[in-house]
Amino acid sequence: MRTAHIVAVMLTVVALIGAGTATPASAATVISDTGPLTSLTTTTDLSCGATVSGTPDAPLFGLGASCLTAVAAGGTLNVPADFWLSGLAGEEASAHQRGWSPLSQTSTGSGTQVDPFQITTVVHGDLLQLTQVDTYVSGGSSSTTSIEVTSLATERLTPIVYRIADCTRPETGSLAYSEPPTGDGSILCRSVEGIPTGPWGQGTTAGDDYAQLIPLTEGSRFAIDQGRGVGVSMGLQVEFMDSATFAGHARDHVMGLSWMLDLEPGASSTVALQTHYSAQGERAVPVHVNSVPGAPGENTVTATFGAADAPIAMSGAPSIRIPAGASYVQGSSTIGEPTNIGDLLVFTVPVETTDTSFSFRIRAAAGGVSGAVTLSGSTMGGTDFIRASALVEIAPTASPTPTAPVPGVPIAAPSASASTSTSVGPEANASDSAPDPAVPASTPKASALAATGADGVCGGVGLVAGLLLLALVAGAAQAWPKRSRRTS
Repeated sequence: MRTAHIVAVMLTVVALIGAGTATPASAATVISDTGPLTSLTTTTDLSCGATVSGTPDAPLFGLGASCLTAVAAGGTLNVPADFWLSGLAGEEASAHQRGWSPLSQTSTGSGTQVDPFQITTVVHGDLLQLTQVDTYVSGGSSSTTSIEVTSLATERLTPIVYRIADCTRPETGSLAYSEPPTGDGSILCRSVEGIPTGPWGQGTTAGDDYAQLIPLTEGSRFAIDQGRGVGVSMGLQVEFMDSATFAGHARDHVMGLSWMLDLEPGASSTVALQTHYSAQGERAVPVHVNSVPGAPGENTVTATFGAADAPIAMSGAPSIRIPAGASYVQGSSTIGEPTNIGDLLVFTVPVETTDTSFSFRIRAAAGGVSGAVTLSGSTMGGTDFIRASALVEIAPTASPTPTAPVPGVPIAAPSASASTSTSVGPEANASDSAPDPAVPASTPKASALAATGADGVCGGVGLVAGLLLLALVAGAAQAWPKRSRRTS
């Protein structure tokens, strides 16, 4: 049986581009023998890499230390110690660079949908703190990365987050092909097929081994260029320009995504991306998810696969996480009942399906729901979906509103007969039995009060008659001594 496990390793990170020896850094690595990602590594200062299996004798990408996370803020570019991109002359570049200061790193998870592998890395930089979470599910063709930036500045900060990946494969030296952008914000580079006969890959063609960066957060900008071109934008601390230089040609391509944030002192913001790999020349499958109100207390969630002008038939096992306070409405799925594991719904789509979308309903508890539904998973052929989310807002269930009194209309008092009536028959015995501790005690009846004072005198004859009786008794008591003195 194939298994997946996590190991923590110590390694020396070697730069693939540029000269010099990298500073050793500890790292966390998740290892899966189910592939296609056989290992995923993040160092304590945010260098990263992946080893992806293609055919047994030709690994897809042996990336090593060829991806990284950097942030420009307040005039400083915060980078890993083995930062291998050079865009500005040595002293000019290094004067504005600062290495990340590692704070902590943990590895958790077993690699399943319910309990995915996660590497959580926390670092300190100039004016900011960053928390990065890398997530992978065994058998998937992609990993996801979330990057939370927290401002430590005393004034407004506009940091730029960079995520960079080297496109080259070890067996082809510094050459890779880049793909023209398709308008969805993602960028892609490909392997090289053939033996180069010139300095820029003459005699070769683009291969079917893909590496794709997909932004999951709006507002991203991209760049595909030679390493020096990408390094210039980072050295100048500016956003990428949505450019793909030398697209369709073999070069020493590097690709990257950037986001500009706007943070008040102490504020945080998170961006996310997905890194997808394929040995069959397949892009990750686009997915659109939306959620609309339905019956009271319910929403209908719809997932559509492929692009609007090129829908894709579903296959495989899409899974959807639902927010806290929501539950699946039994029988509402259009593709059969899911397996429900906590907040995760796992659907199994028939192989022969031609449907390009499906829907189901979720119901909110009395307290309502505010959160997101998030779809992930892969096709029957093993190509991952692009993770997609939709906001869910379901208002709390309204409690019955007490009827307000009408001005000028007196509130009727309880009738005397109601307050003094006595039950007869079996029901009376039931009401006298020991109280149920789960039921709040009711207000005692008037007839059950102790027969002392005015209540005891007035209980059987009513309030007015009781007062009259008391007055007569008091008058008689006062007259009795006078009569006694007259007759003595």
